[in-house]
Amino acid sequence: MFIRGPNVDEDLAGGCIAHLNVSTTPESPGAKEIRGRTLDKSSEPRKRAETINLTKAWLNRCNDFDRRCCGNERRGLPSRVVDIGGTKPKLVETQGKRGIYVALSYSWGGATSRMFKFTTDTEAAFKKGVALSKLARTHRQAIQVARELEYRYIWIDALCIRQDDNKDWADQALLVPEIYNNADLTIVAGVSSDARDGFLDIGSSPDEAACQVPYQCANGNEEATCWLSLPRDRSIGPTTERAWCYQESLMARRMIIYGRQQLIFRCREREEFEDGSCNFVGEADVWYNELFPALNASNLPPVQEDHKPRNRVQLDSRPATYTGPSFGQGQRGLGLADTTDPVLRRWYSVTMEYSTKSFYDPSDNHAALSGVVRLFKQALISRFGRGSDRYMAGLWECDMICGLLWRSRRIVDAHLPALTVPEYKKKTIRKAPSWSWMALVGPISQGAGAKTDELAGFARYGTPCCKPGNLKRNSWCQNPEGWEYNIVELKHFPDPYELQVYGYMRELRISQYKTQDHPDHGVRCKLYPRDALNKHTFRLEASERRPLIKGRGDPNSNWSLIAATGFFDQQTTSNPREMWALRLTSEEGLLLRKLYPGKIIFERLGIFFIENPKAFYPDDLNLVTDRGRYRIPEDKLPVSKVIIH
Repeated sequence: MFIRGPNVDEDLAGGCIAHLNVSTTPESPGAKEIRGRTLDKSSEPRKRAETINLTKAWLNRCNDFDRRCCGNERRGLPSRVVDIGGTKPKLVETQGKRGIYVALSYSWGGATSRMFKFTTDTEAAFKKGVALSKLARTHRQAIQVARELEYRYIWIDALCIRQDDNKDWADQALLVPEIYNNADLTIVAGVSSDARDGFLDIGSSPDEAACQVPYQCANGNEEATCWLSLPRDRSIGPTTERAWCYQESLMARRMIIYGRQQLIFRCREREEFEDGSCNFVGEADVWYNELFPALNASNLPPVQEDHKPRNRVQLDSRPATYTGPSFGQGQRGLGLADTTDPVLRRWYSVTMEYSTKSFYDPSDNHAALSGVVRLFKQALISRFGRGSDRYMAGLWECDMICGLLWRSRRIVDAHLPALTVPEYKKKTIRKAPSWSWMALVGPISQGAGAKTDELAGFARYGTPCCKPGNLKRNSWCQNPEGWEYNIVELKHFPDPYELQVYGYMRELRISQYKTQDHPDHGVRCKLYPRDALNKHTFRLEASERRPLIKGRGDPNSNWSLIAATGFFDQQTTSNPREMWALRLTSEEGLLLRKLYPGKIIFERLGIFFIENPKAFYPDDLNLVTDRGRYRIPEDKLPVSKVIIH
């Protein structure tokens, strides 16, 4: 359809072309044929009927047809819920009873110190019932929605977790994933950034007003009215930026989301919008089917033989064959989709998304992912068998090499900030070992990242070239059982938590030559944006060789002496000029700094890409080429045990 107006793309014919949304009211004769709705989502009860009726219709459809959402079965109630059946909401202890309840997902914002909360001082009065007017506006409106949907109980963290008791918070934080999973419905105050503001009255309207037009029903006997409008914003709002809310969204069976411009219903099978759009998310998120065996056969491909995790460890220090879910045919592809098993591929997408979220207290990052970890543990056992679910500070031991090769996402987007050490109350905190992405704050990337459309004919795959360093336990860590995924208090995190690796090490230094001095060279020049490589990466040369002097001759003539390209996790003045490179695959590895003179204990600095094998490997190693590629004699390569804190 052609229309004229602002905010649309110019058409060659002089008109404008745009997608249009068609909507109508629920009582219109055209409602049977038009999925889109135009709703008033304000808090005024007299205007709420259409919104509540649509919500109930979505819920009923989910209960009747969506198997993975498990209907409206009665599940175990949280230890405390708010009873909203009477005039005044009151706190009740459930004592293990079963029932149906809703949960609220929202952002506290600046209301932290001012809103009514469950504490030792408020407990007695709260159990008798408190006036709605005492509660934060978001809490009041969530109770309003729950009552309109005919629920009796609601769970809200500020009202059901004792806020002045650290032990109660720690105990309940472990149960939060289960609470959202068991809730019959989760109300998401997506559009609100502050609990004092509420969420029913602050959604924005589309940029352009809808146009009312007549509509002829398909039977030819009825006429109706519909509205044409430019597409409505489908974004949710500030809650998508919060880490706790992200876990809640992954754990919830069903959500009714009050977004920026429309109402959204999302469950484990589908995502429906007020404007009539619908996405079947269950078909795409197939990893989840491992938790539902009856659905496996039709949706999830069988495990490929070369994806099965196994370490064949020899008792000498020679490299052993290592394969894992991200190394199909013994190789790791340029992108995660190339070789990675779908369950692990989904895990890496979750961690990349999770790394963009924010915390009030950064040490919560483990607790706020614990429920997702628990689900993936079940999925990995179902997928690969017992022993494949060993979790280590954000990484899975069955796919350790791929997990270690995370990197700052600014290698994809040059304008993103570097990763940083977390701070809480103006003090830096250590919340994970340096080799874990959870040690730092900021967006990470896994796999190749960007520009995959330019990879035609570019076939540099990485094969595993290291092995676990704990030979007795056949593990990558000194104490593989030492890291509990459900630890929520910083004081209980094991520190140091050692990563132990057998691999080839090379001491390198930063070259005077910059990445941009060799614009046509580099194994990753076709993988990442040129501006990101030029701005954030650096060239590395062997430390024992004479330094290359920039300005003496053509830079291209010295390219063969560049051993690797490096990329720091953090951009700090403390980054050294000389460092160690631990090879993990035939293409990539970790940049390390030695922590103590004379010891093999290191910390992670970043990653590197091997550029010229003859410069990266020892001079006395006889390298031969095979079809244009160097063949590395692994049995002659010196390897050593490395410990990373």
